[in-house]
Formats: sequence, structure tokens, C-alpha cells
Amino acid sequence: MAHLIQIPVFQPANPAQITGVEWLAYKTLVNTTNFQLQLALTMVIPQYIHLALRPEFLLPPTIPTQRLQAVNLVMAHLNTILLQLVVAQHQAALNLAHTQAMPQPPPVPAAPARIKMVPPAKYDGKLHRANTFLVECDNYYVLNPMANDQRIRFALQYMEGDTDNWKKNQLNLLAQAQPPAHFALWNDFKTEFCLHFTDPQEREKAAALLLNRKVTQTTSVRSFIDHIQEQCDKARYLDPGH
Repeated sequence: MAHLIQIPVFQPANPAQITGVEWLAYKTLVNTTNFQLQLALTMVIPQYIHLALRPEFLLPPTIPTQRLQAVNLVMAHLNTILLQLVVAQHQAALNLAHTQAMPQPPPVPAAPARIKMVPPAKYDGKLHRANTFLVECDNYYVLNPMANDQRIRFALQYMEGDTDNWKKNQLNLLAQAQPPAHFALWNDFKTEFCLHFTDPQEREKAAALLLNRKVTQTTSVRSFIDHIQEQCDKARYLDPGH
């Protein structure tokens, strides 16, 4: 912007007889240029303090020699401001180039939209529903991501009945300055949950049912196959060889 602002040159027809019209026209140019320079500097340096024009120029000199002296003073004034503007714009350009050259932090991804869905069915402490409750919680968290502590609190909120005492105890532990280790991760909490609400002999019982042919068809073929699959899952018979 500095190169677009030209310092006005005073060129009277006769320096020895400077007319009032010539002086007034020059003063108008000076005031306009001074305003442009000061405005440009303020845009680059917001805290810049304007420099006032010299009083010798502001006073209405009538003698030609006084007018020429005032011209020299105002030229020096305008050139000083122009130099400040050039230096300030150059420094601003260097700062911008340095900022652009610096590695920029990766953009923060937008939080995924939450999906409205039915929450897990409340868990009442029955052993056969423990794993189902955890699976439903996991599915809910896939569609509605949460931090680990939020997942744990959410699951506790959906526990009732015979789980009340354990639930209350867990909430009290969470309120401590240093909660137990199983609150660090959702998977750790699930392990703690299973210690209390799943049958420790579930795997052995399921294997015994399968190996002793105790799983029989009593209703539809589909229900029978689902029941077989359920017992295989409990017995950890997950590979095709089983």
C-alpha cells in the first residue's frame, strides 16, 4: 500500500510570488496524503499514535519564504511517516511468511452426530443377561461415542434391582480422588462387572451341555440352532474345528 501513496510536490508557478490559491491547493494535497499515511499505519500497527503536522505548516504563512520553509518541514514529516509505513508493512509481511511456514496443527475433527436409538435394556442382576447387557452397551457406544468415564457412568445408570448395592458402591468409588484401576478403561470395568454378575462356571456348564447332548430341539429348528450357537459362544467354541 505504501507504494500507492505519493508525497505531493509543491510546484508554484513563481516561487517568489506564491499565490494563496496555490498554497491552499497544496495544503489540501498534504492533508489528504497525511490522512492516507496515518490510516495505513494504523491498519498495520493498531496501537500507532498519529504524528501531528508541524505548526509552521498549520499556521497560514503569507510570505513566500515562510511558505517554502513550511513546505520543507511538511515534506520531511510526510517522508518520515512513509518510511515508518514501509518498514511496518515489510515486517508484517515477514511475520505472515513465518507464520505460514510454521507447521499448522491438524484440524480438530467435528464431533460425530449422536444417533437417536433405544438405550440398552436395564440390567437387574440376572446372570444370564449380564453379557447381553454389556453387548447392548457396546453397540450403543459405537453409534454414540463417549469417553471411558462416561461409558461407565452410563452403564451404571442402567442398572437396577439386585444390582443396586453394587451400583451405589461403584458410584462412591468413582467419586474418590483416585478411583480404583478398573475405572480407567471401559473394558477394565466390564471385567470387574463380569466378576460380579456372570456365572464363573458358565463355560464349563455350556461345554457339558454340548458334549453330553443335553441341548435338544423343543420348538422350531431356528430356535434350536440359535440355542446351539449360544452354548457354543459360552463354551468358547468359536473355531470351525469345534
